[in-house]
Amino acid sequence: MGTSARPADGAVTLAELREFASFPSATQRYIRRSLDIGLRRRDAMKLWSRDLVEEASIRAQARIYGRLDEIKMRVPDDSGLEQAEPFMAPLVTISAFDLGQDRIGSFSAYRFRTFTPKSAAHCFSRSAKPLRPPRAGPTASRPFIPSGWKRWT
Repeated sequence: MGTSARPADGAVTLAELREFASFPSATQRYIRRSLDIGLRRRDAMKLWSRDLVEEASIRAQARIYGRLDEIKMRVPDDSGLEQAEPFMAPLVTISAFDLGQDRIGSFSAYRFRTFTPKSAAHCFSRSAKPLRPPRAGPTASRPFIPSGWKRWT
């Protein structure tokens, strides 16, 4: 029997946690908020709003993200350019909104906000403190476990 070249799901999730921990706390918060709004998991206004300006931003984001269902329906079956335009236009609108919020400071954070797999998305939407980057030095060989998460042994 052959072996699969695909990494184990746990290793991928751990790599995504490390990448997420490397983002500034404002970026982490925006990604968590975006996931909650995009996946309609919680009352984002109650959970994420700190003031009137942020409340208005969350309302606008929810309105813009309301087009996600339309985008899912328009995913092209082939790579023809005639099918790409109706699919890409709403994606560009959502991307422009997110980039205009000045919370996504790198392509890595943009990619992460856009393409986070469902397997890891639940980890990043918690309203916990921002994750710390992995440690360097003698403790670097230990697996990175975000603060506040229990380690089951």
